Amino acid sequence: MVLPVVGQRLVELAVLFLRDIVGVARPDRLRLVQFLVLGVLHLHRLLLLVLLVFIILSVLQLWLIVLLVLLLLLFLLVILGLVVAHLLLALLLHQQLDRIADELRVLVDDLLDLALLQVLQLVLLDVQHNLGSAAKRLSAIGAHGERTSGRRLPHVLLVVVVL
Repeated sequence: MVLPVVGQRLVELAVLFLRDIVGVARPDRLRLVQFLVLGVLHLHRLLLLVLLVFIILSVLQLWLIVLLVLLLLLFLLVILGLVVAHLLLALLLHQQLDRIADELRVLVDDLLDLALLQVLQLVLLDVQHNLGSAAKRLSAIGAHGERTSGRRLPHVLLVVVVL
């Protein structure tokens, strides 16, 4: 009875991790998360590689060679760390490097705002596309003269505000 519960929780944890950490929906998604995906999703492959190396080395008894390889890897890791830190410095300082992605993000945001406001207008405000006058009575056409077409605002019959 315990194993199915643990298995279900592990599945929920994986879904939570992939949807709420890797696939974060935010305005900076095109800039921040694309770097996070490379760092998060490839860690399991690195762990599998390390595990495979240790299993092979324990079977073949090659610990002196392992020590030399680890020192070489440490040196390469330091060099790679300096390069990555230099490249990610722009990300940490919030510099905008990709203007095309920023422009596309703004365009998509504007289009979604427009679509959501149309839905809000149609559902909450119940707008009918009636371009006629607000009054239900007939208006008369006076004699030919030079004056304004209307002297006051239209007569409003009913105002309903729905929140």
